[in-house]
Amino acid sequence: MQRFHGNIVSYFAYLMKFWHAFIGGTLFEGRGSLMNFEKEIEKVAAPTLMVTSQNMDCETAALLRAVIRPLFASAVTWAGLADSLREKGYRLAFQSGRMCLMDLATGARLCGLRFLDIELLDLVRRLGRPVVVARGDSADGELLRARPSADGS
Repeated sequence: MQRFHGNIVSYFAYLMKFWHAFIGGTLFEGRGSLMNFEKEIEKVAAPTLMVTSQNMDCETAALLRAVIRPLFASAVTWAGLADSLREKGYRLAFQSGRMCLMDLATGARLCGLRFLDIELLDLVRRLGRPVVVARGDSADGELLRARPSADGS
């Protein structure tokens, strides 16, 4: 058993040397324990790939449609649709004259309604005209939950 234990320790020492070279010379000895490895990983930023309908793989697109389409189908009002999308981390906005699904956290455009196989005209027939506030010069706008009152509240 002692010989087996010695082999594991030497193998572990070999792995430590490998990881030392792999992570750019940062050796964990002298910093406490090997749990510091998790702290070193946290220092590396996550990749900032913007996922849009143009670079989305088919599995992700199918999952997105499966989650989002029922929200549109069950919506009775624009405010209800906005609330249900917000709960999932999304919002609706107009970009270049087209209604788009936006990421709530980043504000990035995820996809248009056509990508979800939803027609704006069908939504307008069912939910009424949306209340939109124009932003910028290029037919951009934000969807409001409710029409502003005349007294400004």
